[in-house]
Amino acid sequence: AAVVVAATGSVREDLPLPAVLAAHARLHAAEGELFRDVLLDAATARGLAVSLLSPRQVAAAGRDLLGPDRLTALGRPLGPPWTRDHKDAVVAALLAGA
Repeated sequence: AAVVVAATGSVREDLPLPAVLAAHARLHAAEGELFRDVLLDAATARGLAVSLLSPRQVAAAGRDLLGPDRLTALGRPLGPPWTRDHKDAVVAALLAGA
């Protein structure tokens, strides 16, 4: 199974490419969509059960699965960095294995 943690918003497909490239925020949004879609397509092509979750959904799932402080405590033995991305990856792995 695979869980992709990414925003679910999208850049309007009717926007011409120059309009996307001219706006810094749109450019990064489009880049995020590209990586999100590549991961989803690759996992699906491999026959994996795929879920797309927003960062808020993953944070809520982490609290539900582990409690509010357990996720932070898991990273202490590893030392820094133990960022939101690392925590989200742990929760995504737990959800994929469930």
